[in-house]
Amino acid sequence: MTTIITVGSITAAQKAKKLLSSGGFNTKLIKLNTSKNGCGYGISIRNYSELKVAQILREGNVVYSIYRSDDV
Repeated sequence: MTTIITVGSITAAQKAKKLLSSGGFNTKLIKLNTSKNGCGYGISIRNYSELKVAQILREGNVVYSIYRSDDV
């Protein structure tokens, strides 16, 4: 299952990608087109531990939302 972690800016997406990659996760930076808020950015991640991802992003002070592929 692929999950998208959405963030508010390209800078936050780059930071999240770097933090998660350092934590051993295989991630991909993606640009999102949302009709509600214009363009946004996110990180695509597969086969992950939600608790570990949440811990890494919280410790890195990254504000995020998680959308599973079946939610999108």
